[in-house]
Amino acid sequence: MSDLSIDSILKTDDLAEVSVEMPEWGGTVTVRGLGYGEWVDIRDAANRGERQDEKLFSRLLLTHALVSPAVTDDQADALLNKSMSAVNRLADKIMEASNLMGNSLQESEATFQD
Repeated sequence: MSDLSIDSILKTDDLAEVSVEMPEWGGTVTVRGLGYGEWVDIRDAANRGERQDEKLFSRLLLTHALVSPAVTDDQADALLNKSMSAVNRLADKIMEASNLMGNSLQESEATFQD
């Protein structure tokens, strides 16, 4: 294996994409893993001191990681009013693709509390 240059590292597409069956919606969507900087930005944006703004956290998670179909902030808010099992499945798959395996959405939020 050869030594890597910073340019070669930065050009590498290393964020996993995963197809997720959504029986509640009658089809498949694609999510991707988050980069570390995205994860920190989402965590920090949703931080409300002693608590995490769960709705904002979930909306940001969907807008950053839902690849197909891509969604706007307003569309992500609307998705949060759909089936809880469907939204949790999306969040779990995003966490898995981001190598945060074993963490549910709520556990991940709690992990990043300041």
